[in-house]
Amino acid sequence: MASVQIARAGVVPTPWNWAPCWALIAVIVPSLLQMLMVAAGTASTSHDVVSALVGLDMLLRSTAGVFLGIVAVVLATRPARARTVSIISPAD
Repeated sequence: MASVQIARAGVVPTPWNWAPCWALIAVIVPSLLQMLMVAAGTASTSHDVVSALVGLDMLLRSTAGVFLGIVAVVLATRPARARTVSIISPAD
């Protein structure tokens, strides 16, 4: 929910406003695949695949946080766009 609100807020420039959603998807997919394999009963026959998914899960969980931190630092150091405000002089 929060990642979608960040994407829709319009504060972060496009396409980087979707980076939290990308990280969330990258973290969820290996966990979901593990659960589906265990629920289907194939986990007992293919222990190597489950071990690979656990390793991928750990790698993506740590990488997602680092990725979001790097994106935040890079976007914070970008110069802001010059915004102009029209000033109306008061009527005399």
